[in-house]
Amino acid sequence: MSDDPPWASLGFGEPAAVFQGPTQNARVWSEGWARRYLFCPGCGAAPVEAQTANRRVCDFICRTCAEEYELKSQNGRFGRKVVDGAWASMSQRLAQANNPSLVLMAYDRVRLSVTDLIVVPRHFFTPEIIERRKPLGPHARRAGWEGCNILLERVPAFARQAEVETGSAARRANTQH
Repeated sequence: MSDDPPWASLGFGEPAAVFQGPTQNARVWSEGWARRYLFCPGCGAAPVEAQTANRRVCDFICRTCAEEYELKSQNGRFGRKVVDGAWASMSQRLAQANNPSLVLMAYDRVRLSVTDLIVVPRHFFTPEIIERRKPLGPHARRAGWEGCNILLERVPAFARQAEVETGSAARRANTQH
């Protein structure tokens, strides 16, 4: 296994305006980058393979060791919480024996590049770090829908494996868990 940095580029390859909305652009940029450059922190195989769109709580899988990954991305650094999707889907998936590992990608929207990439191994990505949000009110388009937050403050610091930190890639030999 080489000690070379794992990524050829921390920049997004897509044009700046694929969609009108910034959220859709961010999804295309972050998923595209992961498809091209994300290697499996578990076994070192590269690249991981994207799963079908809208698969619940699994965005990528390693075809070598079968490790699954859920990708969350946002502009700027992550705080104590990560806003996520449906609470029921998340809690059911994390209770399964093959729950995924969590990949947190922070990016710079102006520079169109990855600034931080953190992997939380699956044995730390559990229902205990999920917070149920209040249901949407009766006048909301999806009234009654319940989302969730991922509480990063409940993940021990040693379980947050930095693969990219402040725009610099870690060496592959130092990132495998």
